[in-house]
Amino acid sequence: MNKRSIEDTNKLYSSMMKKYTSIEMPGQYWMLHHIMPESIMYVPSYLLAAVRAAELGKKIAELYGENWWELEEAGKYLKNMMKDGANINLQEFSKLDSRVFLKEIT
Repeated sequence: MNKRSIEDTNKLYSSMMKKYTSIEMPGQYWMLHHIMPESIMYVPSYLLAAVRAAELGKKIAELYGENWWELEEAGKYLKNMMKDGANINLQEFSKLDSRVFLKEIT
């Protein structure tokens, strides 16, 4: 990979992180988290996943009730969303509202 393509990739990564997460992230991050043994490098990804998981839980509870895990329909909903090759529409349940996650942990 030449210097120009690395710079272009850094810019692309930074712009995509901002577009899809609303978080400003240095473009070089994509290169570091693969080689750094520090867990802090993974924190943004883990936090995004935790927020989205909490939002998905809230959506499922809204659709199927508090005991959603007892309903076959809820399982079908999740299986369809998580099947191989699925094109997950994050807007269906996620607005990256960290308050949903914070409510779970506080």
